[in-house]
Amino acid sequence: MVINDAVDLAAACGLNLARFPFIWWFLLNNVIFLSWPFFVHSTFSHLLMDISFCVTNVYDPCEHGSKQCFLDSLKNIADSVHGPWVILGDFNLIRFPHEKSNDNFNMQEADWFNDFINDICLQDIPLLDRLFTWSNNQDLPTLCRLDRALVNLGWSSFFPDTTLSSSTRVTSDHVPIVLHASTSIPKPSVFRFNNHWLGSSAFPPIVVQNWGSVLQHDNNAAASICLRLKRVRNAAKKWDKSCKKPSVLVTNCNIVIDLLDKIEEFRPLGSLELRLRFLVKQSLSTNTSLLADYWRQRGKRQSTT
Repeated sequence: MVINDAVDLAAACGLNLARFPFIWWFLLNNVIFLSWPFFVHSTFSHLLMDISFCVTNVYDPCEHGSKQCFLDSLKNIADSVHGPWVILGDFNLIRFPHEKSNDNFNMQEADWFNDFINDICLQDIPLLDRLFTWSNNQDLPTLCRLDRALVNLGWSSFFPDTTLSSSTRVTSDHVPIVLHASTSIPKPSVFRFNNHWLGSSAFPPIVVQNWGSVLQHDNNAAASICLRLKRVRNAAKKWDKSCKKPSVLVTNCNIVIDLLDKIEEFRPLGSLELRLRFLVKQSLSTNTSLLADYWRQRGKRQSTT
């Protein structure tokens, strides 16, 4: 087996580089490492394109007196970073009281940390699947969010699809965190709330039921609201798929009314047929109104004077 470059290596291993872009990145990169007391700073440069990015792996000391020195050291290398940059690892610092399970919150250290993030314009990537990343492993444990990933604006621009998740904690007192980064822009399915749903008597109970299914978090009201909105959105999508569209109902009503009108040309309609036509006309009026709301919401011109 002859391996000349990353493409040959990937082919030999049965890897599709289009599906695994980061394999392509790291097999073709020059790497420069700079070791500091509290972190390792690495610069990855692409061999074929004029592109590079920096990764800083940190482990902040637990001692209170060393934390400001740790943050100052990171500030010192910020000026030398040009392009995408991510700082990740164990910061041994928390930003807000809700990132700790008890009330023993050090406001001074949090202010140092938040000032550092704001001063060099970093973004804190939210952890998607956990509230805390560290435990003291006691019967009544203290839990904290000590591990995180911070990125600069260059990273957000170059890797717009960046998420942070966790792996299973086995032996360590820390939860491993995993940063997923991609240059592709995600294309989520767009949810549109249709105003004509409000005209259906079956829709409001669905909203009330799903909105009330989420318990209020005292320390994170924003998370509760987001979860409620997601549940209402998912329920609305399922309900909309199970219902016939107003356009279909309008067409069906017109067919039934036309049929009964033509029958009436040859003989008088019976009482049940008259009642049916009356009810279908009511349904036609209701669904025509819903259909008008549907198209009015999608119209470019909202008003005319």
